[in-house]
Amino acid sequence: MIPLTHLWDWDLAATTSLHSQSVRVLLQALPYSALIGHYIVSSVSLIYTRRDSLSRRFSLLPLLFLFIVQASLSPLLSINRIGKACLAMAAFMNLLHTFNLLILLGVDAADIENEVLSRPPTYMYEKVAGALYLLCSYRGIRTKWQAKNTPRFPSFFEYSKDPNPLQFCVRQGAIAVWQLLANAVILLYLQNGVPPKSTCVQVIPAVVEFLGLKLAVWPVAWLSFFRMLIDSTYRLVSVVSVATGISAPTHWPPAFNSILDVWTLRRFWGLYWHQWMRWPFTAAATLFTQRVLRMSRPAFLKRYIHTFCVFTLSGLLHLVNDIFLGVPWQQSGSLLFFCSFTLGFVIEDSIKALWVRFERRSEPKDLGEVSMQMNHKGQAAKATARSTRVWQKVLGAFWVWSWMSVTTPVYVVPMIQSACHHGVVSDMLQITQYVDPGMGVLALGIGALFFWLNFRVAL
Repeated sequence: MIPLTHLWDWDLAATTSLHSQSVRVLLQALPYSALIGHYIVSSVSLIYTRRDSLSRRFSLLPLLFLFIVQASLSPLLSINRIGKACLAMAAFMNLLHTFNLLILLGVDAADIENEVLSRPPTYMYEKVAGALYLLCSYRGIRTKWQAKNTPRFPSFFEYSKDPNPLQFCVRQGAIAVWQLLANAVILLYLQNGVPPKSTCVQVIPAVVEFLGLKLAVWPVAWLSFFRMLIDSTYRLVSVVSVATGISAPTHWPPAFNSILDVWTLRRFWGLYWHQWMRWPFTAAATLFTQRVLRMSRPAFLKRYIHTFCVFTLSGLLHLVNDIFLGVPWQQSGSLLFFCSFTLGFVIEDSIKALWVRFERRSEPKDLGEVSMQMNHKGQAAKATARSTRVWQKVLGAFWVWSWMSVTTPVYVVPMIQSACHHGVVSDMLQITQYVDPGMGVLALGIGALFFWLNFRVAL
């Protein structure tokens, strides 16, 4: 016969185990619940509260609480580090974006009706869908707030006002698969340059030495690997969203503009690279410069302080990503990397100003008078892009290449080394096990030719 004390100990152990398991499940569910709760509270605030109302301002309190829950409990999730980082970055972006919509812009039900639905809603779920669309669209696609320099739809769809969903999904999916295969081939090729027993610290120097490009390898990564990694993810998400009927193809313009447009640092970040963070970050920077610093008039100093604020926010966002990937915040180069571009802008703006002054002295007066007549800012910008000579573009591209070569290692090296230490790189390299180098290169070549002839894919 089992003593009663033993039965009591067994019941206590079972109860404790069940309790700890319940707590573990609760902690696993809380970050996702906070994300869902954020969209619920934000949608209700957009639809049912008036701009500048007290109830709308009070709605920021639960949103701030949900942000803290989502960001602080994401490390406890039983998923890989990339998933945790994405969830934490989403919390950061959602808070800024929602603050912009609710407080700075004061978006309400009437704005949703005019900008998103374009008609009076018949059912309540249409209002909710419109609010959710604004909350998920960081670029404000097809609204009056659409982010500047959002890419136009490719010429493949130029004859169709509303692209066919099936055609759109086939094109997006095929290009995404090609990009994933291209990155797998790149990783497979780079593996050949790394000795089998290399430590995480030795991996990057081995790859750079293997390629023989030294610092020049980093701009190549921005133009190929990094871009394809982000772009393929964006395309696959668009396929799922359109195929399930959640959204229309017109809600998914390209993520990137052409590589050929990059001949200044401003054009790299403001035109070529994705503009997902431009709207919320610019709004927050404008709030700081105009309402906190009281810099209402356009001025030289205000322009660069505003730029510095935008890139500081970007640096903080990527710092969050680094921390969740395992990089100690003291070793992360995210803030230094992104904030350094303000200095880069000052340098290139100064050089351009000196060049314009030199050209005005050397060119005939009639040309100067013609250029002065172009007082419209948009027309002047387009004319400047058209009038930029080929040698100036080549020289500018070399400047961008040089700057990225020097600054990128500060940001990327700690991230890759930490990802290597924590096994994230090993997870990414698993895809290379299913790729044959010869067949992969052949498939990439055939695919590139097919896309160029049929999908009108541009660089």
